[in-house]
Amino acid sequence: MTASNKRPTARDFVTEDFDEVTLGKTKTHLSINKHRKLILEGKVLYVDPATGSGSCPGYAVTEEGILVDNGILEPTKAETSPYRLHQIVTAIQLYFPDCQLLVIEGIRKNLGLIHSVGAIKAALGVPMIEVFPRTWRKYAGAAYCSWKSWANKNGVSSDAEDARKIQEVTVAIARSFNRRY
Repeated sequence: MTASNKRPTARDFVTEDFDEVTLGKTKTHLSINKHRKLILEGKVLYVDPATGSGSCPGYAVTEEGILVDNGILEPTKAETSPYRLHQIVTAIQLYFPDCQLLVIEGIRKNLGLIHSVGAIKAALGVPMIEVFPRTWRKYAGAAYCSWKSWANKNGVSSDAEDARKIQEVTVAIARSFNRRY
């Protein structure tokens, strides 16, 4: 990367080749194994939740394990979190009604994000897997985590890229289970 005014993106960093991943026995790994057929053969929505005024939920969509769409859901600036959540739920129901599985970043401590996860879970009424940051970042690699740290310090949103990484890691784990069983 050269010293220019161009902001680096996550794709400027080396993307790990997820040919084979180490399989664990965590709740996340077991959920991915349980739903691996849907992950590899169905239509799946991956979401990195957000509710804050400066952040928007990132999403990725796969069909048969192949990325077909990736971006952010941008609710209008609203003064109240419930209105933003309503907009996010409405957008998910409108744009992704035929998804067969929801994979969402699991959140344990941030109450606003917990509300966001709950609203997104209820939006589709399909089976769901929570992939916690500790799990997907473990596989995402140091280069991606370095870029994410830079992005956070410089006010660059990483939500869409986070959703894409959650998707890459989930599909890689599902493929590894498929090869094993």
